Amino acid sequence: MASRRITYLGESLEIAYIKQACQKAQEPRNIVFLHGWGSHKELMHQAFAKSFADYTHYYIDLPGFGASPYGEELESKVDSSLHAQELRILDTSDYAHIVLAFLRELGIRADIIVGHSFGGKVAVMCGKLDSVLGNHSPDCSHFGAVTTNKVAPTLKCEQSKQSTTAIPRILEEASKAEYKNADTLESTFSQVDSRGNDRSAYEAAKDLSQNKQSGAGVSSQASLEKAKSTSEQPTPKTIGEIMLLSSAGIVCKKPLKVRAKIACAKIAKLAHIRLPFLRASDARALNPTMYSIFKRVVDEDFSPIFAACRHNVSIFWGRDDKATPLESGEKIHALIPDSRLFVLDGDHYFFINQAARIESMYQLQAWHIKVCGKVQGVGYRKFAKAKADELALYGSTQNLPDGSVEIFACGSSEGLEQFLQALRVGPSRAQVQEVHSEPCALKQEWLAGEFRILT
Repeated sequence: MASRRITYLGESLEIAYIKQACQKAQEPRNIVFLHGWGSHKELMHQAFAKSFADYTHYYIDLPGFGASPYGEELESKVDSSLHAQELRILDTSDYAHIVLAFLRELGIRADIIVGHSFGGKVAVMCGKLDSVLGNHSPDCSHFGAVTTNKVAPTLKCEQSKQSTTAIPRILEEASKAEYKNADTLESTFSQVDSRGNDRSAYEAAKDLSQNKQSGAGVSSQASLEKAKSTSEQPTPKTIGEIMLLSSAGIVCKKPLKVRAKIACAKIAKLAHIRLPFLRASDARALNPTMYSIFKRVVDEDFSPIFAACRHNVSIFWGRDDKATPLESGEKIHALIPDSRLFVLDGDHYFFINQAARIESMYQLQAWHIKVCGKVQGVGYRKFAKAKADELALYGSTQNLPDGSVEIFACGSSEGLEQFLQALRVGPSRAQVQEVHSEPCALKQEWLAGEFRILT
């Protein structure tokens, strides 16, 4: 295990991580793993250490988890004789800023950033901040610290000079304004029916996310202009593709039992009575600072953030997940334009024993193919199915009214290339004139593991 110290808004933070060298590629890329709330880097390492061998792996302990201290642990390391300030109550945006600062301190690009549960929200926020700020990392004093809407406990930490690795929080006010539209956005999901007709919901959410914000805060466009003014030329982005594992961020209605516990806890608080057993399981054994952070992030509605995401996003979900139900994954998929959803067996921790399958599914590509010529009535569809089965490709084929054959196929890039070569030849009775192919969106039904001949 290694660690790297960064400074974020005057607070010196030690970030623990595991680096695993690339096992295969001569020019390796980087994959970064972010754990969920209450977890740690070792869990993610246990799950993914033997997968994604073409990448250098980085497993990070977020502040307050594992070996990265925050709260009482951080306070105990500070010399009380030094000038001190209140320890910041972090939100998801803070965590994203810290991750970006950490990656830039190491000088690496996350070609893939993987986030489980709470780590999924952090990963998506990293993508948003990175898209606007690039690699620009000025002294935060040019922007000033944005006041939060939560009161921090009276905990002390060292007042140190702000490092150039700290990232300005010029988007925080814009994000707050976006959250005000959460109730309106929720109504758009009523347009999603059981058949998966989610495009109208996505369009409504997209329109909402692009509306100019009013009231307190600044618009996203104003934030963008401010970020641009701090740098004369664009710099390479730190975040590439995003992979979400049962991500948090969609606010679901709490069960009656949970709502009753919350009501009891509020009444006990008014009476100045502490009842720790009423806390959520994720909040037990937390120090006061981390408990305040938990209360701040647990009900964040990331719907506007998902809708504004412009990264390629692969979403993986456990079919029997109770902590973040599958419905949440479907909503996230509907909100993010360039996303694809894979549903696997298992619960909230479905990925622990399925990393190899996740890797193979992540690498799937999908193609839309149209074959022209004398290709109907000559066994061309049966030929395509036989070749697809041989190459372990999934999808379908059908005849079109114009005399051509349409094929949708998904699989590995190598398998698809071999498939296209075979289609150009076809069966002996066929006369293939043209084969048109282009990438297309992956459909959930293709993942059933078969290649079907349609009408």
